[in-house]
Amino acid sequence: MPPWSYCRILLLPIAVLAAVFGQPWLDPWTLLADPVQWIQNELPPDSPGPPFYIGVVSMLGGLIWWTGAVACGFAGLLLRATGERRLGAFLLSAAAFTSLLALDDLLLIHDGYMAHFHVPEAVTMGAYGLWFLAHGVHFRREILATEHGLLALALVLLAASAGIDLLAPGTTAWGYGEESFKFLGLSSWCAYHCRIAWMLTRPSP
Repeated sequence: MPPWSYCRILLLPIAVLAAVFGQPWLDPWTLLADPVQWIQNELPPDSPGPPFYIGVVSMLGGLIWWTGAVACGFAGLLLRATGERRLGAFLLSAAAFTSLLALDDLLLIHDGYMAHFHVPEAVTMGAYGLWFLAHGVHFRREILATEHGLLALALVLLAASAGIDLLAPGTTAWGYGEESFKFLGLSSWCAYHCRIAWMLTRPSP
């Protein structure tokens, strides 16, 4: 795929974000924010409870994470069963790391559980970065043989989201940018990993 065609992959998530910010009925932040964090920080004391639509985009993002993880996990097991052990290991490693990101997004590991034990977010995020770096170095030939431009785009968008989270936490205006970049980044991440899972397992013509 030529790099310009990556824009087509992002059309659907961009349309989702445009609908979130463009619709006049619901607070965009309520749709974007993580439900647990919204309840902890935004729910008024006298409120009867959170709205039913809280965190719709956040929960959709969790499903997208898991889509990429499952695609790579299934394809990796299939390749190992057919004797392609290195390619299988490549996809299983990608599935494991994507699963970690999905769990972090779902359970708030880096800014929930780890923060409870006084582990700075920068430490946890740095550990994630080292894991991905080790994955990238070990499987660099496989990554370079794929549409790695799409992976690079995902990394840039997710890095922008993480940077906002570290540098400007707790502000709604910056929160819009953080959640939007994260949604676009995880959509690109999922698209990349679903495509390599399909391309590495499709029958030869």
